[in-house]
Amino acid sequence: MTESQHDAADALIRTTKRIRACATTIQERVHHAFTEHPRSQRMTYCEHFKHAAWTALRMAGGAAALVVHSVFPFVLQTTGSDTVKALHGELKEAAALEGPKEDIQELQDELEEPQEDSDGCDEPLDESSKKSN
Repeated sequence: MTESQHDAADALIRTTKRIRACATTIQERVHHAFTEHPRSQRMTYCEHFKHAAWTALRMAGGAAALVVHSVFPFVLQTTGSDTVKALHGELKEAAALEGPKEDIQELQDELEEPQEDSDGCDEPLDESSKKSN
Protein backbone atom coordinates (compact mmCIF):
# COMPACT_ATOMS: atom_id res chain seq x y z
CA MET A 1 0.00 0.00 0.00
CA THR A 2 1.45 3.34 -1.00
CA GLU A 3 1.63 6.26 1.36
CA SER A 4 -1.13 8.14 -0.47
CA GLN A 5 -3.39 5.06 -0.30
CA HIS A 6 -2.62 4.75 3.39
CA ASP A 7 -3.46 8.45 3.93
CA ALA A 8 -6.70 8.05 1.99
CA ALA A 9 -7.67 5.00 4.07
CA ASP A 10 -6.91 6.90 7.29
CA ALA A 11 -8.98 9.85 6.10
CA LEU A 12 -11.87 7.53 5.26
CA ILE A 13 -11.71 5.92 8.72
CA ARG A 14 -11.61 9.33 10.43
CA THR A 15 -14.53 10.58 8.34
CA THR A 16 -16.57 7.45 9.08
CA LYS A 17 -15.97 7.83 12.81
CA ARG A 18 -17.01 11.49 12.68
CA ILE A 19 -20.16 10.68 10.73
CA ARG A 20 -21.09 8.03 13.30
CA ALA A 21 -20.44 10.46 16.16
CA CYS A 22 -22.57 13.13 14.46
CA ALA A 23 -25.38 10.65 13.85
CA THR A 24 -25.37 9.73 17.54
CA THR A 25 -25.41 13.40 18.51
CA ILE A 26 -28.31 14.11 16.15
CA GLN A 27 -30.22 11.10 17.50
CA GLU A 28 -29.69 12.33 21.07
CA ARG A 29 -30.84 15.85 20.14
CA VAL A 30 -34.00 14.56 18.46
CA HIS A 31 -34.76 12.30 21.43
CA HIS A 32 -34.28 15.26 23.79
CA ALA A 33 -36.55 17.46 21.66
CA PHE A 34 -39.37 14.92 21.88
CA THR A 35 -39.02 14.13 25.59
CA GLU A 36 -37.98 17.40 27.31
CA HIS A 37 -41.43 19.00 27.59
CA PRO A 38 -43.36 15.82 28.46
CA ARG A 39 -40.77 15.05 31.17
CA SER A 40 -41.19 18.57 32.58
CA GLN A 41 -44.91 17.78 32.88
CA ARG A 42 -44.10 14.47 34.60
CA MET A 43 -45.38 12.44 31.66
CA THR A 44 -43.96 10.06 29.15
CA TYR A 45 -44.11 11.01 25.49
CA CYS A 46 -47.11 8.68 24.96
CA GLU A 47 -48.98 10.02 28.01
CA HIS A 48 -48.39 13.58 26.84
CA PHE A 49 -49.50 12.69 23.31
CA LYS A 50 -52.76 11.16 24.56
CA HIS A 51 -53.47 14.10 26.87
CA ALA A 52 -52.69 16.76 24.26
CA ALA A 53 -54.59 14.96 21.49
CA TRP A 54 -57.64 14.45 23.72
CA THR A 55 -57.55 18.10 24.76
CA ALA A 56 -57.29 19.16 21.10
CA LEU A 57 -60.26 16.97 20.14
CA ARG A 58 -62.35 18.44 22.92
CA MET A 59 -61.40 21.95 21.86
CA ALA A 60 -62.31 21.11 18.26
CA GLY A 61 -65.67 19.78 19.46
CA GLY A 62 -66.30 23.00 21.36
CA ALA A 63 -65.29 25.02 18.31
CA ALA A 64 -67.63 23.02 16.09
CA ALA A 65 -70.44 23.61 18.57
CA LEU A 66 -69.74 27.35 18.42
CA VAL A 67 -69.87 27.33 14.62
CA VAL A 68 -73.25 25.61 14.72
CA HIS A 69 -74.39 28.01 17.43
CA SER A 70 -73.30 31.00 15.32
CA VAL A 71 -75.64 29.90 12.52
CA PHE A 72 -78.43 28.66 14.78
CA PRO A 73 -78.28 30.77 17.98
CA PHE A 74 -81.08 28.79 19.58
CA VAL A 75 -79.04 25.52 19.72
CA LEU A 76 -75.92 24.59 21.69
CA GLN A 77 -76.17 27.82 23.65
CA THR A 78 -73.64 26.87 26.35
CA THR A 79 -71.67 24.01 24.79
CA GLY A 80 -68.71 26.15 23.66
CA SER A 81 -68.32 28.01 26.93
CA ASP A 82 -68.92 24.81 28.94
CA THR A 83 -66.09 23.13 27.01
CA VAL A 84 -63.72 26.04 27.64
CA LYS A 85 -64.59 26.14 31.36
CA ALA A 86 -64.16 22.39 31.75
CA LEU A 87 -60.79 22.36 29.96
CA HIS A 88 -59.59 25.39 31.91
CA GLY A 89 -60.50 23.72 35.20
CA GLU A 90 -58.81 20.45 34.25
CA LEU A 91 -55.63 22.11 33.03
CA LYS A 92 -55.48 24.36 36.09
CA GLU A 93 -55.94 21.34 38.36
CA ALA A 94 -53.26 19.39 36.50
CA ALA A 95 -50.84 22.31 36.90
CA ALA A 96 -51.52 22.40 40.65
CA LEU A 97 -50.85 18.66 40.95
CA GLU A 98 -47.45 18.93 39.32
CA GLY A 99 -45.82 20.27 42.44
CA PRO A 100 -42.18 21.35 42.56
CA LYS A 101 -40.13 20.58 39.50
CA GLU A 102 -36.66 20.86 41.02
CA ASP A 103 -35.76 17.26 40.18
CA ILE A 104 -36.95 17.76 36.61
CA GLN A 105 -34.95 20.99 36.35
CA GLU A 106 -31.83 19.22 37.61
CA LEU A 107 -32.22 16.58 34.90
CA GLN A 108 -32.69 19.24 32.25
CA ASP A 109 -29.64 21.14 33.49
CA GLU A 110 -27.55 17.97 33.28
CA LEU A 111 -28.69 17.37 29.72
CA GLU A 112 -27.92 20.94 28.70
CA GLU A 113 -24.45 21.12 30.27
CA PRO A 114 -21.87 21.92 27.62
CA GLN A 115 -19.91 18.85 26.68
CA GLU A 116 -16.52 18.64 25.09
CA ASP A 117 -16.80 19.17 21.36
CA SER A 118 -14.87 16.01 20.64
CA ASP A 119 -17.36 14.60 18.16
CA GLY A 120 -16.23 17.00 15.42
CA CYS A 121 -19.76 17.62 14.18
CA ASP A 122 -19.11 21.31 13.71
CA GLU A 123 -15.97 20.77 11.65
CA PRO A 124 -16.06 20.40 7.87
CA LEU A 125 -15.68 16.87 6.53
CA ASP A 126 -12.99 17.77 4.00
CA GLU A 127 -10.23 17.70 6.61
CA SER A 128 -8.62 14.75 4.76
CA SER A 129 -6.69 17.26 2.67
CA LYS A 130 -4.96 18.56 5.79
CA LYS A 131 -1.99 16.54 7.01
CA SER A 132 -1.06 16.50 10.65
CA ASN A 133 2.60 16.94 11.41
